[in-house]
Amino acid sequence: MEQQQIPKNMKKYIIAYRYLLDVLDEYQEDIVTERRENCHPQRRQEIRNRIARRCRKEAREVFSRIPRQEKRYRGLRWVRRLCWLGGCLSLGLAVVLLLEAVVCHQVFWCLFGLIALTSNRIFDKISGIAQDHLVWSIMETEYKPVKTVWSEEQKQLLPERLHSCIQPLSCTVEPQDCIRGKLKCFCGSEVFSVWRHPTAGYLRAVCPDCKREIVLFDEHLDAHHADGKAQQYFPNVLEMALCRSCKSELHGVTLTIVCDEERTFFQENPAQLTEESGFCMLFQMHCADCGMLTGEGRYVWNAQTQQAEEEERQA
Repeated sequence: MEQQQIPKNMKKYIIAYRYLLDVLDEYQEDIVTERRENCHPQRRQEIRNRIARRCRKEAREVFSRIPRQEKRYRGLRWVRRLCWLGGCLSLGLAVVLLLEAVVCHQVFWCLFGLIALTSNRIFDKISGIAQDHLVWSIMETEYKPVKTVWSEEQKQLLPERLHSCIQPLSCTVEPQDCIRGKLKCFCGSEVFSVWRHPTAGYLRAVCPDCKREIVLFDEHLDAHHADGKAQQYFPNVLEMALCRSCKSELHGVTLTIVCDEERTFFQENPAQLTEESGFCMLFQMHCADCGMLTGEGRYVWNAQTQQAEEEERQA
């Protein structure tokens, strides 16, 4: 019996859906609190709003890819189509009316153009409300809080200094060669001020409660060509992350570590390296106050990047 092939659009939807579930896992404790009957309504709404803002990027992907086969969210699929159509029509009409106002020098054409632009914004707002509703629906009915435990093999993807301060999270996409975790200080704090060097490979988080510094990445420690000498940078040469929305200095940090299939990056024997050997650390920061995604980036190492760096040093 031939295995039924999954349509391409359905595959993309499933991947986006899994990413959203992974992000929800970052708020496992909050979701458990929100589900309790004695949770205050105001507290419940604050949790939901913060999670919706954090999941905005992932929710947009899921919302834009809801396939016809997904019967549960048929209504949201029609809302998406209507918002897209209404947004395109209102934006096109606004452009035409404003051009007409410039050519004919008529104030009322400009007024109609502004009304059309306002309509476009309204459609965007409706789309955003639908995305939030999608996140809350998946959070209530689909997300199941499960404690994630890494195997000893998976722990090899992390530098040893981070083993005790990274809380494992679910990673449904390529779980064998990829792990996710949430930064958590030894004192229990989950929010940090984050500092990054503008040119060198260096990322540091500082706990506001106990003032402990946690080096998340240092190219002098976390690469096979490293000299093993940890770098110390003064704050005046580092850039501190700030929330673009509320200007908060405190962030939650999640890390995703991706390694090649042989998991050679953290092995001590460099002779085992091949052209396929590689490592990538993806980091995301979200505001501790408003929940907005405030920054993301990556540090990559593989045989090709090392060779390019050596050629650059010799030039």
